[in-house]
Amino acid sequence: MNRSFYKKTLVAISLLVGLLIKTEYLNAQSIGDFRTVGSGIWSDEGIWEYYDGNDWVGASGPPNSSANIITIRAVHNVSNGSGGDIYADQLIIEASASLYVSEGEIDMYFVEGKLKI
Repeated sequence: MNRSFYKKTLVAISLLVGLLIKTEYLNAQSIGDFRTVGSGIWSDEGIWEYYDGNDWVGASGPPNSSANIITIRAVHNVSNGSGGDIYADQLIIEASASLYVSEGEIDMYFVEGKLKI
C-alpha cells in the first residue's frame, strides 16, 4: 500500500474521532441540569429529574433560576397551572414539547423551541 492511502486513512480516522468527541461533548450533562420525565405543572416535582454528577435522579423540587440547563423533553407539555412564576436562565424546549404560561411571569434568557403564552 502506498503512502497516500495511509495518509487518507489517518485523516479519516482523525475526523471520526473528532466527531465522536464533539458528539459526546454536546450530549454531556452538568451537575444541576434538570429535565422532564413527563407532562404536568412546572411546580410538580414529580415531572422533573436532575443530574447529580453520576446519574439522573428524581428531583426534590422544581427547577429554579439557580438550576443549570432545564430541558422540557420531546412530547412533554409543561404549564404553570393556574399561575405562578417560572424562573429559568437556560431553558431548552425540544421539538414537539411545549411550555404554557397562563398567568404569572416567566423570566428567562435563552429559549430553543416553542414558547406559547
